[in-house]
Amino acid sequence: MFDRTHLEPNNQKTVDFAIFLLTKRYSNGGFSRNEATLSLLYFHQGNYSKAKTHAERAMVMAARDWALNTGRTGEANKPKLWLEIARTPALWKSVSKSGNTFSLPAAVWAVSSIADQHIELEESKVMLEAAIAMEKDNTLSPLTVSLFVSRLLQRADIDGISLIKKLVNSPQLKRMNSKSLMSSYAIMATESLVSIKLRQALITSGSKNKKTRDNRLQPSKADLQKALSDYSELVAILNSITGQMVDNDDIFEGKENKKKNVKFMKLANQYNRDIPRLQKLVFNL
Repeated sequence: MFDRTHLEPNNQKTVDFAIFLLTKRYSNGGFSRNEATLSLLYFHQGNYSKAKTHAERAMVMAARDWALNTGRTGEANKPKLWLEIARTPALWKSVSKSGNTFSLPAAVWAVSSIADQHIELEESKVMLEAAIAMEKDNTLSPLTVSLFVSRLLQRADIDGISLIKKLVNSPQLKRMNSKSLMSSYAIMATESLVSIKLRQALITSGSKNKKTRDNRLQPSKADLQKALSDYSELVAILNSITGQMVDNDDIFEGKENKKKNVKFMKLANQYNRDIPRLQKLVFNL
């Protein structure tokens, strides 16, 4: 996947030139920060494969330096030490304090991995959680969550909905400061709503056109059954998000935040009440 259409021509040239300088200067291997910068540049360029590659290199270097600087010399060249660090919350504080660049490439790796043909969903989730938890006060964390969730829901060939369900209840997500956590929940709720509405429209319109089901452009019964299953799961996720907001009411102070939660709760109830109608439409195909 290599999409540069979102970049203005001048921005493309600037990013290309920055990549050229970094790769030329560090052609024999660079520092963790340089690899992290390259990963971000390639991500901005839309080259997610290279973004992920350089993000991983940055984490390999950061993990090795951390091991050497903390007396863990025997682990310095351990295969996938970076992934082990990401999976071990007890190590995050130590790695963050060491000054090694880990959270940025972890975020780039997590979001870029969604473009992989054969994606390891659990690894993607682990990297996202580590990136967020290592910098719990980073105001860009909700943006990372937004990019991750929106891309995940665009993949029809993977079970992204189950992963989002895990994220909603993730204890690592709750390490963010209250404002970022509120924004992240609102983002996941909004993305879920968009997907709910799309599946609701697909089932409604697809059931009306059952007489022309032989038309290749029309969704099959299996497609509509899958849409109904996804719809139900997404509504459950929306309910879970509003539940998290209610459970953490002491965190989400302010009228505006409470208004958002009330709005999401009303929409969740509304879409939940529509499930029997959609089930009937699909059943009668």
